Amino acid sequence: MSKGAIEAIPADVYLTYAGAAINGGSSFYAESAKHSKAVIDNGGYSLFPNYTDMIKPANKNRESSSCRPSSRPRPTAITR
Repeated sequence: MSKGAIEAIPADVYLTYAGAAINGGSSFYAESAKHSKAVIDNGGYSLFPNYTDMIKPANKNRESSSCRPSSRPRPTAITR
């Protein structure tokens, strides 16, 4: 697992806390966005051009989708 993948963990945690199960709200969304942007800016990563690109079989284990369970793709997935 890369350093960028490790740094993406807080972004995923904050996103989970912001969502419906816990309903933490906008402050958690903001924290998730901040951590996600830091990974993109500092880790040599970028977003998939299209959301559906991250679930295509051809992209499996080629991009950062390999650091996230394939059953839970999110629009915040990053590419290397």
